[in-house]
Formats: sequence, C-alpha cells, structure tokens
Amino acid sequence: GESIVPLVNYLDYDVMAAGNHEFDYGWQQTLKLKRMLNFPLISANVYRSNGKLLLTPVYYANIGGERFAFLGFVTQETSILTHAKNVAGLEFKDPVALAQELVPKLKQKVDHVIVVSHVGIQVDRKIAKSVKGIDVIIGGHTQVPLWAPEFINGTFIVQDWEYGKTLGRLDMFYFD
Repeated sequence: GESIVPLVNYLDYDVMAAGNHEFDYGWQQTLKLKRMLNFPLISANVYRSNGKLLLTPVYYANIGGERFAFLGFVTQETSILTHAKNVAGLEFKDPVALAQELVPKLKQKVDHVIVVSHVGIQVDRKIAKSVKGIDVIIGGHTQVPLWAPEFINGTFIVQDWEYGKTLGRLDMFYFD
C-alpha cells in the first residue's frame, strides 16, 4: 500500500477513513501507512485485543467558522475480507451501534458531524436511519456510484464510484 501514499499526500486530503484494503498487509503495516500520510487515517470501530482503539476515531476541524467532527468507520467484514493473520488481535465493532453512541456526544462539542465510512451503502443507510444529527455520510466500499445524494432521516449520503474512475465533489452551504 505504500505506493499510493505520495499520490494521496499530493492530493492534500484532510482526512481518510481506513478501508478493508488498508489491512491487506497486516495491521502493523496499516500503522506504518498512517505514519506516512500527511493527514489522519481514522476509524472508530477497530479495537485491539487490549480494548484500545487502533486508529484515531474522530478528526476535528474548523471550517468557515463552524466546528466539524469527521467520524470514521471501516466495514466489519474486514476480518473475513483479508487473511486472518492480517487482523489477528483486532475486533471490528458494529459501526451502527457505535454511531448511535458517538454522534450524540460529538453533537455536544461540534456544529456538524460528517461520517467518513468504508462500510458499504447498505450500512450507510442503516446508520442514517438510526442516528439523528449526522449532516453527511461520505461512503465507500461497495463501489456503488450515487449520481445524486440520497437523503435519509436528515442525513445526506454520497458515494463516488470505484478505483479512481470518477472524482466526487460535495459542496455544503450552511445558513443562519
């Protein structure tokens, strides 16, 4: 996975959610990649056997005078999508349950919550249906292009396509 780091660093991302392929060479390599990036690699649902999070769960940013929390999730299926030795000692917790727990706490600290997910469109929809207070879910994993945002329970869901075939863009405007 190291060959892609210069490209994504050049693109000047602000934050990235870990995906299942970030674990294809073992979770220790995931941590090495994290250190090589010029921006945070986040996930709130990957835990070590000692009960500690593997990655930073939330990235905070001030944008246009507003305070944002970017909450990351990776698919629970990671444990079966890569070789078992790559994720030995890790637990991939339910992103829906964690979103239900974490979003209300984040809303006490910030103006807006953005979920950056690599859990697939069906799970994104479950999160939106079951959790109030999320502005946008920027999703991935299932390679389903959404040519227009979905709007579920007050949350917009967007997802680009796959393998760099297209570049997604989301413009958000907040008015008092």
